[in-house]
Amino acid sequence: MDVERTVEFLLEQQARFAEQINQHDARLVKVEEGFLQVNTILVDVATSQERSNEITVVLAERQVKTEEIVAALAQRVVDVTNLLERHIASHT
Repeated sequence: MDVERTVEFLLEQQARFAEQINQHDARLVKVEEGFLQVNTILVDVATSQERSNEITVVLAERQVKTEEIVAALAQRVVDVTNLLERHIASHT
């Protein structure tokens, strides 16, 4: 067995292994950066959803108030119409 060839083979294998580790490290860095970006996006989406929920609550409250106002106005129209009809009937 040729010791020099064996040592050379082992050194080549070690160099390839070191290169593969470096490549995996670079990929790992990219994956970590991707996770950070996804995390940032998810936080933004969650924040936007919370704001949308708050707006929806306010709009629902205002809708109830609007419906109450419309109902009151409708009742006033009915009352005025009835009053007007009685007035007209009393003059005929």
